[in-house]
Amino acid sequence: MEQRFSPNRALRVVLLGTAAYLVASSVALAADPKTGPAMSAPLEFGPVDAPKLSIANVAPGVYSWFNDGLVFGLPGTRTGSLGERTHLTDDWGGLRTKWAENGVFLSLFNTTAYQYVSGGLNSGDAFFSNTQLSLDLDTGRLGWWSGGLFHFSVESRYGSNNADVFGAGTLVPTYMGAVLPQPGIANGTVFTNAFLEQAFGKFGLIVGVIPGLYVPDRTLFGDDWRNFFGNYSFNENPIFTQFYNPQTTTVTASWSPNERLAFSLGVYDAKTDTKNITKDFFKEYNIYGQATYSYQASGLPGQVLVGALWSNQDKLNLRDPLNVTDVAAKFGVGGAFPSLSPNIGDSSWFVIANFSQYLYVKTPPEMRKEIMASGAPLRGIGMFGRFGYSPGDTTAITQHYSLAAFAHGLFDARPDDTFGLGGHYNVLSGDLKDGLGRFSGGDIAVDDESGIEAFYNLSITPALSLIASYQHVWNPFTAELAGGEDSADVLMVRLNSTF
Repeated sequence: MEQRFSPNRALRVVLLGTAAYLVASSVALAADPKTGPAMSAPLEFGPVDAPKLSIANVAPGVYSWFNDGLVFGLPGTRTGSLGERTHLTDDWGGLRTKWAENGVFLSLFNTTAYQYVSGGLNSGDAFFSNTQLSLDLDTGRLGWWSGGLFHFSVESRYGSNNADVFGAGTLVPTYMGAVLPQPGIANGTVFTNAFLEQAFGKFGLIVGVIPGLYVPDRTLFGDDWRNFFGNYSFNENPIFTQFYNPQTTTVTASWSPNERLAFSLGVYDAKTDTKNITKDFFKEYNIYGQATYSYQASGLPGQVLVGALWSNQDKLNLRDPLNVTDVAAKFGVGGAFPSLSPNIGDSSWFVIANFSQYLYVKTPPEMRKEIMASGAPLRGIGMFGRFGYSPGDTTAITQHYSLAAFAHGLFDARPDDTFGLGGHYNVLSGDLKDGLGRFSGGDIAVDDESGIEAFYNLSITPALSLIASYQHVWNPFTAELAGGEDSADVLMVRLNSTF
């Protein structure tokens, strides 16, 4: 019998989360009853004297691109009591600060999530945990050479099986953490990233295996699936999922002629498997470039990004029933994401764009540049949106639209709390719809997939937060394909920890 949304179950989840918050808050207050707002003071852990030019000194926000949270020893880091510190294990008696000053940054992040799905393909509960352990080496602070950064990371996901995790039966994952560290891995640990980023003045180069879900298509705020929106659509354009894996091998060049403009162009392996990097190495590849323009509108920061990709991957004939079933398997509840069999042997491409604009900023003007350089959001309200297009004979998603409102640190008593509301709409390929119709003799019809998400991030301490979110999805692809289910509700509670 199909499970529908249960108010009693939802109430238990809310009570459990509230209890966890009250207990943790009580511990924090007992540790230091005079603790004030963590982000009300100027940022600490700024530049240090280094033998060579240090990326950590001149562009600390780069570190947040490759990690799942604040890296200890960089701007934004705070030490002290449990209610003040930004990392649960703090400074290790001064050792961690000494390491950071000498260019060694060790980070550990965990997000444990409870999910309940009503409707969709597989109603019910799921419980799973994502962890990232990373090591960053700043060659300038280490005295090796100027402008270099090595990044290494190991990631894991443990908990419920994919049938429950992907229970909503959507084409676009309702939770970005569900496809990490690699699609199909329900319980396992994977060595995910190893690369060098090297700066040459206004030019830069990245070589190695990078987190392909974190680097491109970034906005000014909100690109943090652990702390903010969970749905993939609000973290990156989902058309990317049609072209390469979460981890990708690349050689990417960048150029920043001034503070407002930034360009990048790279070649990316389309089928990187971190368990076997040499497998089909660059047999199929993508060439992706993007341009970013930053500006001020009435003194409020804004940003516009445009990007384009060309790929030599064999495209599918989505009107062929055999390939249609492969598409269903790729995005289905199994979560295995198998390689689809080539059919036509032609190139494919997409174009994307995003914008982000602060509408109100509470952070004092003298602190804004420093905070933005650290990769953290300003206290205020903003909006961001994404658009993407790919030919309908190439990918299952031919158009994507999303728009979201984002508010961070609005209340002086809760300067680290964040909340947001957004909507997304994915236009499915006409060829795919026709193929499904012909395959089923007209019995199967799918509609464009869309949804909304609302979340609230309740900061327990600067290192520990509780995020409650709700999503409603219209026409979840696989659920509609398999059982005619035309909607799904996803209730999620995440406990996010920075160690």
